[in-house]
Amino acid sequence: MLQLTRDLGLERLYFATYFDNTASIKMNEAFGFERIAVFTNLEKEIDELTPFSFNLLESDEIPEIDDHISEDWSFIPKEVPNKTSFLIHPVQLSDGANWAVLSINSKFNDCLDINFIEMEDRESIEVFVKELVCYAKARGFGRMHTMASEDFDLEPFLMNGFKPFERTKDVFLYYADGSTLQI
Repeated sequence: MLQLTRDLGLERLYFATYFDNTASIKMNEAFGFERIAVFTNLEKEIDELTPFSFNLLESDEIPEIDDHISEDWSFIPKEVPNKTSFLIHPVQLSDGANWAVLSINSKFNDCLDINFIEMEDRESIEVFVKELVCYAKARGFGRMHTMASEDFDLEPFLMNGFKPFERTKDVFLYYADGSTLQI
């Protein structure tokens, strides 16, 4: 597969893997892949919610995001322009300070993905995550999912019922320059 990527002239290669896939990790690191990011896979079943009003601004106009964004277990690299074009019905939701991009999960249409979240006001982020859950419930979704970057505080998610798939920091994102791979 790596020889095929070289034959095709692919310059940048990415892959994501789960923390316990040690054979794949060791093999690909030996080829020259480097871990560039770590995420926590978080999921939430949306059950009956205590009525909670939310006041989110919704927009189809989504700014360019200069970071990786997730879609289910996949990642769209930071250098790809117009990342949201790869998402199903993306929207930007904002509480005035914090904002997030959400889209319908490509594998499960009852799941709303939080593809990217920007935290400007740490004091209100727990309420913002609760509002995102209420938004999903009001739109008929039964589940939510996100890949939270390792530098993101998980507490607002955990306080709102999100649970790690198995553990925190469980998904690794790798990168390699196709021309430097040791095949």
